[in-house]
Amino acid sequence: MVPMTQVVAVAGEPVYLPCDIATQDEEDAVLLVLWYREDLGTPIYRSLYNIFSLLFVLISLKGNLASTNMSCTRTFLSPRIHETTSKGFETDFVMNLCFVEPCLEIRRRPYLGTHSLRHTRLGGVTIFANVDARERDFGVAERWSDESVFASRAYFLPERRPAELGVDRVKASDQGVYRCRVDFKQAQTRNSRVNLTVIVPPNKMVITDDKGDVKQAIVGPYIEGDTFTLKCDVSGGRPRPWIKWFRDEVETDTPATPLSGNGVRGVLHVGPLTRADVRAAFTCRASNHPRAHPIETTLTLDMNSYISIRI
Repeated sequence: MVPMTQVVAVAGEPVYLPCDIATQDEEDAVLLVLWYREDLGTPIYRSLYNIFSLLFVLISLKGNLASTNMSCTRTFLSPRIHETTSKGFETDFVMNLCFVEPCLEIRRRPYLGTHSLRHTRLGGVTIFANVDARERDFGVAERWSDESVFASRAYFLPERRPAELGVDRVKASDQGVYRCRVDFKQAQTRNSRVNLTVIVPPNKMVITDDKGDVKQAIVGPYIEGDTFTLKCDVSGGRPRPWIKWFRDEVETDTPATPLSGNGVRGVLHVGPLTRADVRAAFTCRASNHPRAHPIETTLTLDMNSYISIRI
């Protein structure tokens, strides 16, 4: 069974999805890391290492590949990877797995230096590779991210233990189950899964009084002996937020009622008022996760003075 890791993120913040790429064999190496989202059928992120090691592994498996009935209309890797190395070489890398005949072509064009020409046949297609005999820097990864999912928000961090796929400014639509597939030069392919839960903080708060009037800073005026009720309606969060009323930063009993659309209403009953209530501050505060920043509104009580005159 593929192991599952639970990850919780707050919308708008970065999130890191773990993927174990470690190997115990010093002779082994990571060739390819693919990320999938379970509701989509194709990879959403790819990190490709050691292109030529991957080529020769595929050549060694050409019999199995050629005999496999694969029908696809999409390339396994990107249609073309164009790479210019620090040592002055250009690489065009094309790989397609289409129907029963996989086709892979690598062309390496040296600007300077000695190179050797290698060729073989894979699934009936001749493969030519011009390789600089002095160049061995295959550790730099070619990376691709699906524009319709993470686009430029995603980046792979292989140096971490375990390695992680970082995603900046996580969105509500990013919530889902992800699978990381790691292909090695020697070891068996490894799969792991991550269940990403995205917390969406509430974003709207409306406070009304007994008359249904919206209150934003001041409530009143009232006089001694009056009573009133404040309703605080909160919406826009996932999961449903909790809601609390405070009087001068002291929490009060807050009956809460669920509303449609994952909203909630908190009710505060105040009174009978006394002179001690003048300029009291009533705060409605709502959140739905300890890491999510709460939203709140504070109202100040306005009271008229009541003067008793005896004649």
